[in-house]
Amino acid sequence: MRRRVDAKEAAVEDVDDRDDVDDVDDCNDVDDCIEMVELPTTLRSGGEVEMQRSFIEFYRAVLLRKCAGLTVDQLRLTRAPSTMSLGGLLYHCAFAEDWWWVHRFLGEPVPEPWDKADWDADPDWEWTLAASLSAREIAAQYTVSARRVDAAMDTITSGSQMAALVDERGVGWDARRILTHIVEELARHAGHADLLREWIDGRTGD
Repeated sequence: MRRRVDAKEAAVEDVDDRDDVDDVDDCNDVDDCIEMVELPTTLRSGGEVEMQRSFIEFYRAVLLRKCAGLTVDQLRLTRAPSTMSLGGLLYHCAFAEDWWWVHRFLGEPVPEPWDKADWDADPDWEWTLAASLSAREIAAQYTVSARRVDAAMDTITSGSQMAALVDERGVGWDARRILTHIVEELARHAGHADLLREWIDGRTGD
């Protein structure tokens, strides 16, 4: 079960008391937080691989921006009945990208830190671990995973290029399908992050 931090245990400032919620763009006086990043633009034209990669880059930035400026306690907040937190969500997305691109597509061993996971003992291992990490540690892993995945995607020669490993049913996935899946994964979780961030401090928008 994912670790839950009740809202009453963390100091969450009421949005009605804020002069300007949109001013929460960086860490300010918070020692341990995730820095704001610029929002990239997606391609308006181009090849299918380049187009989908631009959306992956976009949604990565959206997820980071949803976490920016919050304290580590705020990143651990969940709202029942969900056990999803912003910090856990960011860590989960780092795992998902690593798994699909480094492991499934390239056929390499599952990279650190996911290679240490005991999935049988804790199917939510990445979420559980995230609840014990600092904000900067979560952001650092997200960056490391993104760089590994970018290197893996650089090896794509066409959308029809097949992944090195088949899935659990013995079915092969091509690069086009994995690209689409990761865009869907990040976009769906960006929606979750949008709701969580608004609940925490009223901040909305990309």
